[in-house]
Amino acid sequence: MLDFVCGDPVRFLPCMHTYHQDCIDDWLMRSLTCPTCMEPVDAALLSSYQTD
Repeated sequence: MLDFVCGDPVRFLPCMHTYHQDCIDDWLMRSLTCPTCMEPVDAALLSSYQTD
């Protein structure tokens, strides 16, 4: 896993795990679960946040 760098686009899942946006979007295209805790992810509930 890569560390977050200031300005990286990140995505928070409803379970509060945070991932690089490109990485998690690719994952969620294949599986609508969090890769860490395997909680189901409702795509409609996803939130995005751009780090400063």
